[in-house]
Amino acid sequence: MQYFSKLKKLFVIIFAIVSSLFMQKTYTSHYAIAATIDPVSPSSYASSIAWIDVSRDFQKFLVVTHETPDENSRSVDSLIKIFEIDSGLVHCEFYIKKDIEIKKAIFNTDDRYIHAIASDKYETGRITTLNGSKPFTEHEIKFIETVEELNCLAISPNGELLVVGGNDGCLIFLNPFTLDNALQDNIFNQEENNNETTTALNFNQTGEKIICAHQTNHSSLIRILNATTGFCEFILENNHYWERNNIRSIQFNPLDENTLHLTTAGKFYTFNKDNPSASFFHKIHCDHVAIESDGTMATINKRGQLRQLVTNNTYKPKLSEDIAHNNKKSPIKIYTNPNGLKSIISASDYNSYSKNPVICLYKQIPSFKQIQQRQITGALSKLRK
Repeated sequence: MQYFSKLKKLFVIIFAIVSSLFMQKTYTSHYAIAATIDPVSPSSYASSIAWIDVSRDFQKFLVVTHETPDENSRSVDSLIKIFEIDSGLVHCEFYIKKDIEIKKAIFNTDDRYIHAIASDKYETGRITTLNGSKPFTEHEIKFIETVEELNCLAISPNGELLVVGGNDGCLIFLNPFTLDNALQDNIFNQEENNNETTTALNFNQTGEKIICAHQTNHSSLIRILNATTGFCEFILENNHYWERNNIRSIQFNPLDENTLHLTTAGKFYTFNKDNPSASFFHKIHCDHVAIESDGTMATINKRGQLRQLVTNNTYKPKLSEDIAHNNKKSPIKIYTNPNGLKSIISASDYNSYSKNPVICLYKQIPSFKQIQQRQITGALSKLRK
C-alpha cells in the first residue's frame, strides 16, 4: 500500500513538471476595467482632458481638463483636479482664470506639490507650483512668465530640480518651489536654437542626466545633458532612424541607460544610443507607453487596445497579445503601478456613454494558465509535506 502511495506521488510530480514545461512560453496577465472616473464638472457644456499624471506611490492622480461652461461661451476654463485612486473621490481642485490655459501638470516626488506649465492668449509661457495639501480652498495662483510658449516639463527623482522646455529650444532649470533659476543661464544659446522646439524631457533613474528631444524645420534631435551643469554629453540627429514626426515622449531604459525609448505619432521605438544604425531594432504601433523600473512595459493605441511588452535580457521588447480593450477613443496617457503591473490607469478623449472624457483604471486578472500553474504549485507543496 505504501508502494502505491509513493508511486502516486511520483506520478503527480512528473505530471506537474511536464505541465510546467509546456507552460514555459511567454504569456501575460489580462486586465479588466475595475473603475471609470468622470473627471469633468457635470455642468460643463463641452470638455476634454489635456493631461494626466500619477503620484509615485500610485495613490493619487491629477487631471488637467479644459471645460466650456455653456453653449454660448467663447472661453475655456482650465482646471486641475486631484483624485484618490482607491476611492475615486476628488482630493483637491484648482480653477485657473479664463485667459490662461494649463497644458500639462505633474506631481513632485513630494506629492503635496504640483508643477504646471500654461500659456496665455499672447502665447507667453507660464510656470507655477501649486500646493495640493489644502483641499477645496481658494488659491492665489502665481505664474512666472517665459518668452516663448512651453511644451514639456520634468521633475528630478529627488524632487529638487524642475526642467521645462518650449518653442525657443532652450531648457530652463528651476528650483521647483521658489521657481528661481537653478543655473545662471538657460541651456543652449537662444539665438543658435531659435529654430528648435523642445518636445519632450525626462530624467534618468538617479537624476544625474536629462534626455530631451527637439524638433527643427527639417529634422529632430536627441540630447543627453548633465543635470548639474547642463553640459551636453550626447547628441543624435534623426538620420532616418525614426519618422520626422515630433517626438512625443523620450526616456532611458531603467535597466540600461544606453537603451533609449521614444514615441512619435503612433509609433514606439527602442534603440541603443551608442550604435543606433545597427540597433534600431524595435518599432511598434502605439500612442503611449509606460515603462516600469524592472523594464516591463505597457502600451496603448488610439483604439484603446492595451498591450504588454515583455523584455528579455537584451532589453528588446517583444509585443504580446492584447491584454485589454476599453473601446474608448484617443487615450491621452497611461501609467502603471510602481509595485508591478497590478493596475494600470489611462485617460480617454470621451466616455462612450456620456461623450465626456473618462479615466479608466484596469486591474490585473489572472489568466487560465496562471490559475493552473498555482494549482500545480499548491499540489506540489502539499506533496512535499
